[in-house]
Amino acid sequence: VRLWLQRGGPLAWVLLTLGLAAALMTPAPRSALSIAVAALAGFWAGLAVVVLAAVLGGLGGYALSRWLGRAAVVRLAGDRLGVWERRLDRQGFLAVVVARFSPIPFMMVSYAAGLSGVRLA
Repeated sequence: VRLWLQRGGPLAWVLLTLGLAAALMTPAPRSALSIAVAALAGFWAGLAVVVLAAVLGGLGGYALSRWLGRAAVVRLAGDRLGVWERRLDRQGFLAVVVARFSPIPFMMVSYAAGLSGVRLA
């Protein structure tokens, strides 16, 4: 993989980043993937790839759940969702930050944020 990254140029790095972002949208173990990327790409380059892929994977999970499931959640939860919607509308950023530091899997936080009232901003 190191040789492929060296010979592939920028396109190889983009593909590695996008592949990792896609993997982070699954239940794959995030820590193991991050360590593997750092081992293959080197610490600093691996760190850059992991951070960018984490942002892209989080945004992808958020967008996917917002697009595919938000309407169903609103329809099923009805009025009970209103209290949480208002709370997340005011404190959504804090809720996501706290959830990112909790033992909740990365992909679950992204999908839950998309299903809830948390705004993308």
